[in-house]
Amino acid sequence: MTTRAQHRLTWVAIAGLAAAVGAVVWWLPVGPPAGSEPVTAKAGPALPPPAHPGSPLEATPNRDAEIVARLRRDVETLRQRVATLRRDRAMADAASRPPPGIEDVKRTAAEWRDRGDDSAAAMLETLLWASAGGDVARVRSLVKLDPAAVAEADALWAELPDEVRPMFQDPLDLVATLTAVSVPLGTAKLWGSGEYAGTPEPDDLYALLEVAPAEGKSRRILVFLGPEAPAGDSRAWRISVPASAVAGYRAMLTAELP
Repeated sequence: MTTRAQHRLTWVAIAGLAAAVGAVVWWLPVGPPAGSEPVTAKAGPALPPPAHPGSPLEATPNRDAEIVARLRRDVETLRQRVATLRRDRAMADAASRPPPGIEDVKRTAAEWRDRGDDSAAAMLETLLWASAGGDVARVRSLVKLDPAAVAEADALWAELPDEVRPMFQDPLDLVATLTAVSVPLGTAKLWGSGEYAGTPEPDDLYALLEVAPAEGKSRRILVFLGPEAPAGDSRAWRISVPASAVAGYRAMLTAELP
């Protein structure tokens, strides 16, 4: 074998050995040896991201002023939201509460309303409301007469001309009509109520009611109120029209009759 042939075989052997070693190294797993602790790379100080045009990190002369202006706008927006929420809640609360009655404040005829008859104050305002609206049937349902007042009403009824009497159902209807007409259409205020020894019935109460016409001076009148049902959880209150009031109606009407 010549020297050139020997050299060629030597290089072929070296190349084959290198290829075999490369294949073995390629298949070996990459990582630390078994049983050794993994090596953690230590992180260096964080670098800020590169600034872009318009970025908050970009240093500009007006940057602080813009931030302050933005925060002021945000704070003002929150203040407006709070104010709106408080106003809406106040309006909702006011709408859910019933308006004050004549026992609370002086109220005009336009403000009187039907409050039922389960309390003395409510019944009085309902009476005023029905009188102002000309609802005689409602007024009649809230009026009661004691025996002396019934006698006066019967006498008044008997003295009516024949052509006038058919305008009313009965003496009580006549008294209810005259009571409604006597209510001035101005203001009313209930100043108080309580027990009084001079009431017509033992369970009756007195009430001090101030009434005034639309134009003119106010006056305070003493009225008597009584429950229609016995004492209990639910009591329907009525206004007691005394005999003196019916006698006053009688004197007024008979003076005008032919």
